[in-house]
Parts: sequence; structure tokens; C-alpha cells
Amino acid sequence: MSEDQLALMIPIAALMIPIVAIIAGIIKVMFERWLQHKERMHSGINNQLEAQLAAIRDELNRLRNTSTQYDMSLQQLLDNLSQRLDNMEGRVQHSSAPSQTEPTHLRIGQ
Repeated sequence: MSEDQLALMIPIAALMIPIVAIIAGIIKVMFERWLQHKERMHSGINNQLEAQLAAIRDELNRLRNTSTQYDMSLQQLLDNLSQRLDNMEGRVQHSSAPSQTEPTHLRIGQ
């Protein structure tokens, strides 16, 4: 390299340092903004997912409560029917036994 070329390269190299620093700073700022944007997008999605999960949990709790109420209602109905059947069986057993003169089988229309 000649002295003229070297004399020209030194100021160019000296000027390139701040230019590279400026470009690196711009890239850094752009990258940080991109990361912030990505975090906002993910946090928005996470918030939406959390809200949807909370809604699903609430719905499951309501369904569980409803099914429990139906189960209890059906159990109460079965208990009532069982009591009524027991009462009917008790009445039949306590009623007077058919006498020897009464027919044990009746025919319809007689």
C-alpha cells in the first residue's frame, strides 16, 4: 500500500467506527422493540388463555353443582318411592288374609 492510500484509509476507518456504532445502536433498539412487541403479544395470548381457562373452570363447577343437585333429587325420589312401596307392602301383609270361603283367584267380569 502506498502512503497516499494509507493516508486516505486512516480517516475513512476513523469515520467508520461511529457509523458502525450508530448502526449497532439502531439494530439494538429495533431488536428490543421487537422483543417488547413479542412479549406483549404473548402476554395478551396468555391473558386470553387464562380467561378462557377460568371460564371453563366456572362452567365445570356449575355443571358439577347441577349434576349433584339432580343426583340428590333422584335419590330423594327413589327414597320416597321405596317408602311408598314399603307402606303398600305393609298394608297388603297387614290386611286380613282371605278366608276359606273367598275365592283366591278372581276372574274379570265375575
